[in-house]
Amino acid sequence: MKYLYGDATPFPLEENFIDTLAAATDACVALFKADLDLRNRHDRSDELRERASEELSYLDRLATTLETAIAPMLPKEEAAYAAQKTAAEISQSTRALIERARANIISGRDANIRGIIGSDTGTRVQSSISSFVLEHTLPKTSWDVVWSYDWDVAQIDLSLTSSAECGLVAEFSGTIPTDDRWSIPQRISDIDPHTQLTIQRDVGWLSRLLKGSHESISGFFITRVEMRGKEARFQVHRTLKPGASGYEISIRSAKHGSPVVVPLRESNTELEAIPVYGDDAVNLTSLWAIIEKELRALTRYRKRMLRARLRGADIGQLDEPGELAEIIIMTLAPIVREMRMRSRVPGELVLKRDLGNGRREELFVPRQELTRKFASLPHEQQRYFHAAGLGGEATVDFMHRSIAPAPQAPPLQAPAEADEDDDPPTDVPSLRPASARTGDAAA
Repeated sequence: MKYLYGDATPFPLEENFIDTLAAATDACVALFKADLDLRNRHDRSDELRERASEELSYLDRLATTLETAIAPMLPKEEAAYAAQKTAAEISQSTRALIERARANIISGRDANIRGIIGSDTGTRVQSSISSFVLEHTLPKTSWDVVWSYDWDVAQIDLSLTSSAECGLVAEFSGTIPTDDRWSIPQRISDIDPHTQLTIQRDVGWLSRLLKGSHESISGFFITRVEMRGKEARFQVHRTLKPGASGYEISIRSAKHGSPVVVPLRESNTELEAIPVYGDDAVNLTSLWAIIEKELRALTRYRKRMLRARLRGADIGQLDEPGELAEIIIMTLAPIVREMRMRSRVPGELVLKRDLGNGRREELFVPRQELTRKFASLPHEQQRYFHAAGLGGEATVDFMHRSIAPAPQAPPLQAPAEADEDDDPPTDVPSLRPASARTGDAAA
């Protein structure tokens, strides 16, 4: 369904961005709260480390004092007197007691820190992201889709991977409902009944001329489809019985610049690739256009997030979960700003949905409703939402502030004090890439 901005100009996304924005705000608030909690835990851990360091220092002083006191009574060679033997035993016992106390302090410190840090922060981060990405998609996200027939259990497996431009990658398992035709293997003739698809059995120009060297595969079953970035291929088999003969058809790949067909052995090992020419190439392109469109629509059937990574790091292991929230807000900010400019009702973000037959539906959310979601956060974290355009500031003032040029440095020959009224607000952070963050997210 086609979406429009509030002024009826085309909207760049194909989903209800208002719902996405509300869900993203909830997720980012949860991430910021997890970040605050983790900071507090690290602060308490630092206090434990400091206290343990003091205790270890006291032990070192105690050991030095005892060694200094008993050193004159220690024998230089073999003990000749009872006092020397006693002094040697006391020295050994003292060292053992000191080392045992040191080990207890260190193990107690580490156990307490593990208890404070815990593992629930990572679980909270994963839960927050999972609840968002299972239902919504960030702008400029690409999808990898792997659909396959599991021969052992005779059912369909669906694996999905979303890759947002901001560096957030999430992997999902999916379940296709039974009323969708891709819940079972499909014959090629079921996908495109008007096209007869044949493939060449053997390599070589002579085979192209021989009548019996071509085989119709319109009745074959599609058993696997892979779409990964610039790679796209699918497999077909004559029947759904294990060991059935078949082919892998590569539509595009780094190895082959044009479509090729590879016969599959019973063990699914590959043979030499056979190029696809002429009408067969045209028919294959037509068939693939249908398959690709329908397989990409299967992303709506994602059911469980298996894992998520931010620039290669597991999100459950992030030292600063707030960084992920900043990145999400930064990703949404350009569209939020455009919506504010094109929404004709003050204080609202508006979208329209083209229902066809000359009818449109208006969708909106008061910005105050979004503001309430992050109102409980400290000012340091609220300002990221305000900078993205989710605050209550008048749109004219917000846009003027957003596009204001950076202040110029005063001439060297005539330095002058800056007028406070001319400075841009210092409490609003620039939405910059996380790699540019310095210190405590200062603006």
